[in-house]
Amino acid sequence: MEPAPRPAKRAGSQVQWQHKRPGTSSDCGLTGWTRVQLGHRYRTDVLEVHLGIPGTRDDYLSALEATMAALPGIGVARSDVRGMLNTFDVSQPPALVLVDAVPGGAGHAQRIAPDLEALLTAAYANASSCKCAPQTSCYACLRAYENQTVEDRLSREGACRVLEPFA
Repeated sequence: MEPAPRPAKRAGSQVQWQHKRPGTSSDCGLTGWTRVQLGHRYRTDVLEVHLGIPGTRDDYLSALEATMAALPGIGVARSDVRGMLNTFDVSQPPALVLVDAVPGGAGHAQRIAPDLEALLTAAYANASSCKCAPQTSCYACLRAYENQTVEDRLSREGACRVLEPFA
């Protein structure tokens, strides 16, 4: 196995490749490839929540995951919504962003908006009542398969710090 060939020179949108056949080192003769961008617009519903409560980015990440874990309580499957943090101003706490995971939107973000306070109250209740250590999290409160890459940053106490006004 050999690494992918690198373009030798570029002329407009045409990329000229200099590739040698493995084993023989003779010229492959492949030229004139056209560069193409693969992608599409992903249009869906979005709900952005600015809480304005002091906390670290990890505290807000924990609050986001607590909110995601509470979604089934208002009739929305966790797998139907994606969550992320959005920072517009570094002097302000990040916003919680909930996005319909279905292209075109399934209306979950619109359904969540009227029940947002109940959702955040349920998220606080779940995070504050779990039996795991406050400095950590578990699959009963914040963790899920989807957030396994940030599990070490999640803590119940961080989520509770941000969500406490909704207790």
